[in-house]
Amino acid sequence: MKSASPIIRSSIVIAALTLVAKGLGYGEKLVLAYQYGTGPEVDVYLLIFGIIFSVFIVFRELIEPGVLNVFTELEKKGDTVNAKRFFNSVSVGLLGLSGSLFVIGLGWPRQTLALLAPGFSPTKVDLALEMWYWAWPAVSLLALSALGYIVLNARKRFFVPALGDV
Repeated sequence: MKSASPIIRSSIVIAALTLVAKGLGYGEKLVLAYQYGTGPEVDVYLLIFGIIFSVFIVFRELIEPGVLNVFTELEKKGDTVNAKRFFNSVSVGLLGLSGSLFVIGLGWPRQTLALLAPGFSPTKVDLALEMWYWAWPAVSLLALSALGYIVLNARKRFFVPALGDV
């Protein structure tokens, strides 16, 4: 493996980490099924996890094309000052946007859940609210981690972003 190109080595490591992440996800489902069966706890857990993960995906998909291209071009030109300014500007914008989502989600949790989980019974909504308060703050952190993921990939650092999936 020492003579393999860095791209091949990175690809192998990323593939291995992806397999580990998928295996852990399968294990998670087994634990949920064994522990709770098909009870409301599993519905609530999957809903909250799905919402938080969807926010991360939306942030990543919205910022990746523009940020990756602009940041890569600035780095290629050796313009580290403007690359850092750009990174800082995007970070502040993401903090503002994710902070707004954070405030909305914690300020009006029942209404936010009603919007994101229509049809949930009052019992499930109450159970979801318990988990919501613990999970919702991750929105701000995941927005910044999406930016970190993109910038690390632009700098050809693939291991740490791939490790985040695990």
